[in-house]
Amino acid sequence: QGSILSQLLCCVYIGQCEKLIKRQIAKHSSSSSSARPVCRLLMRHVDDFIFFTTDKCEAIGFADILHGGIDAYNMVANADKTATNFAYNSSAGTTECRSPWIAWCGFLWNTKTLNVRA
Repeated sequence: QGSILSQLLCCVYIGQCEKLIKRQIAKHSSSSSSARPVCRLLMRHVDDFIFFTTDKCEAIGFADILHGGIDAYNMVANADKTATNFAYNSSAGTTECRSPWIAWCGFLWNTKTLNVRA
């Protein structure tokens, strides 16, 4: 698990899964009836995702995709490692919003202002 080769293979494998997730988000977005434009940013480092969106339904859909599991890739999100800026209920438990700051890949991201701290 600590080998650079493991990290590279994981990036390739999960990169394919990420394409599937983006398609599902796009499908959800095209069926949404919101008149306002939606801004979004999905980033991934190896197997850690962070997703910003101006559409709460889209954020819930993203979380549902990961917590529901992606069978084709044998992948499911760890509820204990999930952080949101809104209350989120999954079959694995409830995530409460405790702070506007979310830690991801060594950075703190402010979900209200989009400021980043190293």
